[in-house]
Amino acid sequence: LYVGCSGGGDTTLGLPAVLAEASSPEEDKRIAVEVSLGGCSGGHSGIDIHKGRCNAVAELAGLAKTMMLGNEEDVSLARFEGGDKRNAIPREARATFLVAETSLEKFREAVAKIGDGLATAFAETDPDLEVNVSTLPDDEDDLKPLARDCALRLAALVSEDLPRGALAFSADVPGLVETSNNVAAVKIDDDGNFVVTCSTRSSVTAELETVRDRLAAAAEKAGGSVLTRPPAYPGWKPNMKSRALELARRKYEARSPDGAKAEIKAIHAGLECGLLIEKIDADLDCVSFGPTILEAHTPDEMVRIDSVGPFFTLLTDILDDLAAESKE
Repeated sequence: LYVGCSGGGDTTLGLPAVLAEASSPEEDKRIAVEVSLGGCSGGHSGIDIHKGRCNAVAELAGLAKTMMLGNEEDVSLARFEGGDKRNAIPREARATFLVAETSLEKFREAVAKIGDGLATAFAETDPDLEVNVSTLPDDEDDLKPLARDCALRLAALVSEDLPRGALAFSADVPGLVETSNNVAAVKIDDDGNFVVTCSTRSSVTAELETVRDRLAAAAEKAGGSVLTRPPAYPGWKPNMKSRALELARRKYEARSPDGAKAEIKAIHAGLECGLLIEKIDADLDCVSFGPTILEAHTPDEMVRIDSVGPFFTLLTDILDDLAAESKE
């Protein structure tokens, strides 16, 4: 039975794409090479954010930065994209490089080494993680490389400067994440510029906005700006004296086949109760419950079928009790 949740807010950051000056005819032929990072576990950007899973966007940006540093003459970045939903830890990302033909084998070896390191680092949390390298067709020859400074600023922003993961834990509820940020996606807009989406959560409104301020500062440092920063949705402060909670607990335990006590929790995710309280009445009494969901916000999301019936019965028990009370 849930009695509290975090609030949250999304922020999108823009970074203008600056192209490199045209290369001279004397330079080595450049091969378009795509590096992809995939097979990551992903997960819910709130309830899974503390589990140390690979953020494909951030890790590939780190790889891109490493490949560019020390290889100024041979390696340049042309495209970078990854992630999808704002509330999911990104599972996939891809970067397109232009690599001097004479350095292609060296490039492949270096990427493979970094890929092996990532596979080892995330072996427990992301067992299917893989880094792949493929050359692109000749019709990709019109790709334009980013200016080196622009590419490095993008890579540093996404891999290092934007805070990510669990940033603070609750002092009141052991193990409960209090504040987090998910670097959710990097996309290329219609003008060829980069758009970075972040999803920030916190049960403390001031801390939530402090993290969003940090995102804005990081974007400005990288030469970008905040594109959107809509108002955050509210959290839900636990009320352990809630009448609704007591009723739900009593009904749950009355039907528990083994006499199990109801677990009372708060969650690092958004629940509708926070919005209902804000829109209807600050003193609205709420409790939240439902069937067991596993691997939320991933392609493997599922619900335990055997948990649907008991929670539906709990709902009808509560409604029956409230209906009878209203007739008295």
